[in-house]
Amino acid sequence: MRKFLIGLCVLSLVFTLPLAFAEDKHKGLYRDDSDFVDSGSVLALVGGVYQSTPQSITDGDVGPFQVDSNGRLLVTLSSSSAGAEVYLDDADWTNSASSHALIGGVYTSQTVTAGDTAPLQIDANGAAIIAGKGTAGTAAGGVLTVQGAASMTAVQVGDNASSLTVDTTGTSGLEVVQGTAADFKATVYGAGSAGSADAGVMTVQGIGSATPVIVTGDSAGSLTIDGTITGITNTVTVTGDSSGSLTVDQATATNLNAQVVGSVAHDGAGTAVNPVVMGYIAETTVPSAASADLDVVRVWADDYGRQVVYGANMTAGAIDVNPVANANPNTFHYQIIDETLDASPTSVSSAWIWVGDCTEVGFWITADETVSADDCTLAVTVDISNDASNTLDGIFYDIAGTTTAQTSETISADGEYVFWLPMGGASAYGHAPYVQVDIAATNSDASDYYAVDVWIFGRK
Repeated sequence: MRKFLIGLCVLSLVFTLPLAFAEDKHKGLYRDDSDFVDSGSVLALVGGVYQSTPQSITDGDVGPFQVDSNGRLLVTLSSSSAGAEVYLDDADWTNSASSHALIGGVYTSQTVTAGDTAPLQIDANGAAIIAGKGTAGTAAGGVLTVQGAASMTAVQVGDNASSLTVDTTGTSGLEVVQGTAADFKATVYGAGSAGSADAGVMTVQGIGSATPVIVTGDSAGSLTIDGTITGITNTVTVTGDSSGSLTVDQATATNLNAQVVGSVAHDGAGTAVNPVVMGYIAETTVPSAASADLDVVRVWADDYGRQVVYGANMTAGAIDVNPVANANPNTFHYQIIDETLDASPTSVSSAWIWVGDCTEVGFWITADETVSADDCTLAVTVDISNDASNTLDGIFYDIAGTTTAQTSETISADGEYVFWLPMGGASAYGHAPYVQVDIAATNSDASDYYAVDVWIFGRK
């Protein structure tokens, strides 16, 4: 028997040598169990054979070393023993004695079929990729779960936008437990369609003697309800502020349009009903007419809140002379102009006044001037009409002119001015049924202006 010493490993080779073989360590030939001298003995260079289909040999036969197509020696691991890192299937592993082989993984994407081998998968940083064997959302032993430990740092779970989207199926629902109200802020959507009867529609129901449900509205502190609220058949109790009332705030009148219905129908008994306080629109000029019959219109009053009504034979848009309460019903006295004439407006006209049933009509003007350049004046004129539309210049009388008819009067300082209309006789102008007073300022501006107050008085 002879041995070749190859590298640092002793491999047993079985071959036949002539009987005259002589050991020569300087030529790389050794007898069995001969000593190897470091830095002195010679090593024999040996090779192997590459066979795409390896040969089969029987027990005790000689065979060449097997190499692959690149000349690398093929080695088959046959067993494990103490100190080795290779184990047979189902072989025992001994704690603190068995060795571990350092292994690596591959960063790639691959697909293998059943029964194939594959390297461990790692990411770009070398970290091992671990995936559960089960199906997420389905009860299975291979599904990975994460469980925190008491008094440890909480497991952080979230989407990229610092939120967490939870999809649930079935009817078991999702239960979330939080420490305080500030720990859990969620947007909850019902599964049904709003306004349609459906088991998935979410409803909010209070509990008797419990704290009312608080509804927080828009960012401006208000609650906007879009659409029409229908289907309310029972009494709805709304709890408002601490005083027990409900305050509704709106920016403008167009933000809150409510229909108020009285408690008593037409021709019904209203003895115990509290009256509703009403207000009128104050106008010193005639309001524009409604565009059609049955349109809703405002109730018209003068600046003192006295309702303006038509007298007999009056044309639409004119003011009747109303008797003063608690006075002689045949006399009248009320304001027809209250205006400041400065840069704008510079003139003012009263409404058309019905005087067709009057026997005496006079006007009282109070002019209060604010002076800067002291060059502002007022011109007083009168218009008359038969229909409150087509006009003529009227005449009037004053104290200074006595019996001389005037067509205009100039006021240039603070004071009172009184004039009256000719209501009959040769100097009258036919006793026109409508009259209008006009006042125009000259040189009026923000620093020179007049406050003008005009009243009508007379007798029917």
